[in-house]
Amino acid sequence: MKKQTVSFQFDTVPAHSRPLRPTDAAAGVLLLAGIWGLLWQCLRPEPMLGLLGLGALAALGLAAGLLLRWDRKWQRAAICGALLVLLAAGILLRSHISAALAGLGDLWGQWRFQQTGRYTPPYVGAGSVWWLLLPMGAVTGLAAGLVLRQRWRIWPAAACAAGLLALRLAGLVPGGWWFTCFLLGVLLCFVQGSAIGRRAKAITAGALVLVLLIGLLPEGLSGGASPTALGRRLGKALHHWHYEDAADPLPEGDISGSGAFSPGQEPALRLTMEHWTPLYLRGYVAGEYTGTGWQQLAARRLTEEAPMLYSLQSGYFFPAQQLAQANGEAESENHVTIQVLGACRSVAYTPYGGGDGLESALDARDLTGEGMTDPTQRSYEAALYPVEESYLLQQQLAQAETDSDYRTGESVYRQWVYDHYLTVPQDTYDALTAQFSPGQGWNTTQAKTEISRFLAANLTLREGTVTPATGDVAAWLLTGARQGYSVHYATLTTLLLRCCGIPARYVEGYVVTRQQAEALSDGAQLTLTQRAAHAWAEYYLDGVGWIPFDTVPGYEENIVYQLPEDGDPAENENGTTYTGQDQTPQQNQTDISQEPQDDHSQRIFIQSVLLTLAALVLVCLAAMALRTVLLRRRLKQQRRRFEDPDGRVACQAMLSALHRQLTALQPGAWSEASPQRQAALTALLGDETARQLTALEQEVWFSDHPIEEPQRQQAQKLLEGTERLWRERVPAARRWKQRFLTCQVI
Repeated sequence: MKKQTVSFQFDTVPAHSRPLRPTDAAAGVLLLAGIWGLLWQCLRPEPMLGLLGLGALAALGLAAGLLLRWDRKWQRAAICGALLVLLAAGILLRSHISAALAGLGDLWGQWRFQQTGRYTPPYVGAGSVWWLLLPMGAVTGLAAGLVLRQRWRIWPAAACAAGLLALRLAGLVPGGWWFTCFLLGVLLCFVQGSAIGRRAKAITAGALVLVLLIGLLPEGLSGGASPTALGRRLGKALHHWHYEDAADPLPEGDISGSGAFSPGQEPALRLTMEHWTPLYLRGYVAGEYTGTGWQQLAARRLTEEAPMLYSLQSGYFFPAQQLAQANGEAESENHVTIQVLGACRSVAYTPYGGGDGLESALDARDLTGEGMTDPTQRSYEAALYPVEESYLLQQQLAQAETDSDYRTGESVYRQWVYDHYLTVPQDTYDALTAQFSPGQGWNTTQAKTEISRFLAANLTLREGTVTPATGDVAAWLLTGARQGYSVHYATLTTLLLRCCGIPARYVEGYVVTRQQAEALSDGAQLTLTQRAAHAWAEYYLDGVGWIPFDTVPGYEENIVYQLPEDGDPAENENGTTYTGQDQTPQQNQTDISQEPQDDHSQRIFIQSVLLTLAALVLVCLAAMALRTVLLRRRLKQQRRRFEDPDGRVACQAMLSALHRQLTALQPGAWSEASPQRQAALTALLGDETARQLTALEQEVWFSDHPIEEPQRQQAQKLLEGTERLWRERVPAARRWKQRFLTCQVI
């Protein structure tokens, strides 16, 4: 029997590329507008006129990338020549490029500081960034055009979209129209040029609505680049995974919705002290009250003062070491060694009065956490000065006749403290002063006494208190609950100190109580468990620094401050202490924020709905991905049968794959013998190829003689020809669906 040969004839563009479509330009414009718009929104390069040149060059690059063809040699040569010209220009203008890189580094540092609070000093020799951005615009336009001509264009677009979505959820990239433009460009890459039906149109419309929600709605809810609710939960999960070995019993300022105080017995810190005394180890420190909790000062509020604060901290004027520095050359009589075990490792746990040795756990670049955020050291030893003698030290400094570097730095830092740590929201201030009346001219000692009396009469210690998820926490404590544990006491204490005109902050950390200290011998070792986690307030004592004030029942006498024999003469009648330096802060006045407290109910409801929808979408995507993996694995197993030693088994596997390919190309009963099937085959493949396929099927499925290598090769050629026909005639979106959704073909 004479074997027949296959004669498929296909004249198409190369397999790696595809014909140009009008929607390619629209997708490219949206992608480039989104990328460069987000870059401008984050970095804000000046002058704005450069954006016009950037847009023009990006458009020219996009047009060149869409119109040029890599399969034509002269066009490949033209593209390579243009890139060589750019390279030569970069070499000739390398000084401008270097200055532009430094300028771009400065803009990046400013953006990074606003997102993380870690300051980077400006680069030397920074210049205009447009020397670098303009050629980058042309190159990105060219790259976008070339990628959009490829059949695999959706994968790089999808990867970029996934990365940007992750950054958006983390709050590192702002939402808005530029972000939405990029997502629309990615969506257009998936659906452009497809012959779609009603179901596909409905899916496309739903995807468009989802893109608009992701791109625009979080911007309206959270304002700017603030993290969304989902982003905050994701951030908390990542924070716990990266920094914590045990569940943190304290909320790190996020008081609203926090549950009961239920610490475990997991080891947190291991301490060794030369002479044991009560000790407060501050970890999380926050100075901005939001109504629902506490957060560190936003980096954008520190932009103007960032160089000043960095110069102070890089000169080792760390607020965490201020009390030790105020002692000057006095020798410390005590030392403490701190080893972090299961406590949260995102902050340094610094004792009040910590001195030499503590700087190894601090980072001068961290401004929002004042050097204490994410330390590299997990164990450190420091000299320890007695915090109980803070008022005595203040009097000594006030009586000193000579200035010092410390006093100069302290006066600058003190003014900054008074500018930022006296703020109380208007609604909160009204709720507090309705029950507590700050006295005129109270000094710190008088204010602390009255605050302690007020809280003892109006708040009851109860560790099982559950805080509601909405509303002002301080107002709820005084008007509704009237009970709480350390985080609630610390919140009210900090706000009441501010109402009295005393700068104060909210602190979380660990405490060695007086009873524990008295039971330990000198040099003994103590392991603090999560039961020692605690929250308190700290206030600024002029000239000395931040010192703790604890109003929680059972902790009030933990630290007893020693006052001068004649009382506290360093405090004047206005409550402003330490007048020994010419530069003194203005008279203490509570900074009452006029911004009304938001009612978060509607926002939380919308975010909860979005979170639920996102969770459902993720579950569906995970199920679809698992189904796709299993089905494609089965297809690959069937494809491995093509190499079976038995020629009949191999040909049967290839013919089955060919039938699936024909079904994907044009739905129909291709595996059933009928006149209608033969006519459809002839119309689809041509008369000669259709007769060859039918004859081979009869021979493979119904003959008794062995199937040899010629039949195997004929089946392979028929399958390859059908696959090429499928790639040419089926739109990209439908091909992607058949490969990864329905899994008809490999």
